Amino acid sequence: MRSSEKSTELQTRPLPPLHVSYVAQASAALLAEPDVLAVFGFGGRSADLDDARYFRVGLEPVGTPSYEVWRARASVHHGRAGGLQWSSDGDYLFFAVVVDDSDFEGPERAAGHAYR
Repeated sequence: MRSSEKSTELQTRPLPPLHVSYVAQASAALLAEPDVLAVFGFGGRSADLDDARYFRVGLEPVGTPSYEVWRARASVHHGRAGGLQWSSDGDYLFFAVVVDDSDFEGPERAAGHAYR
């Protein structure tokens, strides 16, 4: 390749590993840690935290309830826009669309709305 030609090949690098752990409680203090990308609560008894990085999964846990925590290797930025919530450290992205299917006459129309 001549020095005047620009390479069109993408330069890739392996991502640092995403650290996943399980904790007994989720709290605002946990979500205040700068490297927390996402926290998942399971079932109706999980905490109801108002943070874009928190997502409650409707499935009831088997055994002792716990929270799944995703940690990145850098500071995380996060936000919401309508029913969308997201967080990213520049390498990894957590993204969720929250739609109540009862607002859309069932799951098919709710899914259509979410994809649009």
